[in-house]
Amino acid sequence: MTTTTARRTGTPAPASASAHPRDVSGPRGAARPFPSALFFLTLLAITSRGLFELVLGKTVGYAIQAGAVALFAAVLVVRHRARPTPHFATMLGLWWLLVVASLLSVWASAQPGRVAGAAIYAVVMVFLAGLMVLLGGLTYEFGPGRGPGPALVTCAAIMVVVALMQQFGGLTVFPGTDFGTLRTQARPPAMTGSFLHYPIALGLMSFVLLGIHAVQRRRLYLVAAVVSMVAVLVSYSRSGMVLILAGLAIGVLLSRSFSLVARALVAGGALTVAFLVAAPTDTYLQRFLSIFSPDGAGNAGRIDAWQTLLDLWSRSPLLIGSHAGEYTNITSNLAPGGAVASPESGVLQVLVSLGLLGALAYYGLMAVTTWATPGEVPWFRAGLLAAIVQSLIYQSVEVLPFMALFALTPLLARTARTPPTEGAQDPQRLADVSDRPSTRKGHP
Repeated sequence: MTTTTARRTGTPAPASASAHPRDVSGPRGAARPFPSALFFLTLLAITSRGLFELVLGKTVGYAIQAGAVALFAAVLVVRHRARPTPHFATMLGLWWLLVVASLLSVWASAQPGRVAGAAIYAVVMVFLAGLMVLLGGLTYEFGPGRGPGPALVTCAAIMVVVALMQQFGGLTVFPGTDFGTLRTQARPPAMTGSFLHYPIALGLMSFVLLGIHAVQRRRLYLVAAVVSMVAVLVSYSRSGMVLILAGLAIGVLLSRSFSLVARALVAGGALTVAFLVAAPTDTYLQRFLSIFSPDGAGNAGRIDAWQTLLDLWSRSPLLIGSHAGEYTNITSNLAPGGAVASPESGVLQVLVSLGLLGALAYYGLMAVTTWATPGEVPWFRAGLLAAIVQSLIYQSVEVLPFMALFALTPLLARTARTPPTEGAQDPQRLADVSDRPSTRKGHP
């Protein structure tokens, strides 16, 4: 009746009548806001294993990290109307392939004293892969409220401040600082518990912040992203350097906007000049160039490890592997006595541990997660692609904070695309299931 009357008189019908067939005020209730407080606690938990280790021990610290991100994913599924994306079936199929490959590899790797290590490694990798399916293969509906940006900025700020105090202020409370590589200069872990985990986790977070800035145009996110990137470069981490530089290069290549490329080049030039003026450039330059030198610090051992793993894989069942739990820090930390050495490469680690099937399944999930991330702005996907590249020279695919942030990136990209205060009447916009090109002038 209301609609008919409106048509006769020319008066618009009330919005509740038919303007939005999927109005959030319907029987299913309004969409809940993004759980920003829980998200912040989750970020803090997955980047603070060193803090938990001080009080409760390393194993409990790992359990808290895993429990925090699992709880966050469960809350999304239960409370925010999970719906499959077009990529969900592919991701679920790859996850099941990984499960099968893991079971077969544990069976093939079963040796006295190493069964527990093989099983623990398989469980951890299946868990991390499951996060990619839940957070990248599903979309969720969010009502108006605070998005993930403030939590990311706060967590990044905490990490940077603690790391700089460790590197230049003599802070030694948290475990994981490295003095052996550079002797007189500390390589900081912040509160992650490892000087290797901090730079790659913060580096990936910096690209998420850069992506949110590109969507919302708030300078706070740009400043946080740039500061985080500089902190990664200053930390002397070659893995971090590869992640940052590769991500910036990939972002420029992916950009469809000349103005964005121009701004990126100008910003990159300014950042380089500032870095050259403020930092001991000879040390950092030597550190970066050592990546490409066989005689660089640690490179001889890394090359030997790669050759060993390739040889082991070639003499094992190629499809399923037979060395699960032997070349991984997971077993070293959670099942002492089961690990042989560090693999120094994510792809070789998965290959020798779970075989060709496991490697295709795990890296296939990482590739689909990247593709499932909205591509309106290049920085989200650029960070993920750089993370995959970086994993070739460090076993980051087993690092929980790094892989949790990797899995979260599609969700954060979708949430960033429509600010929580806009489009509140239409949850379909907030669910963000398609990669619509932006109509804003000069925006990719």
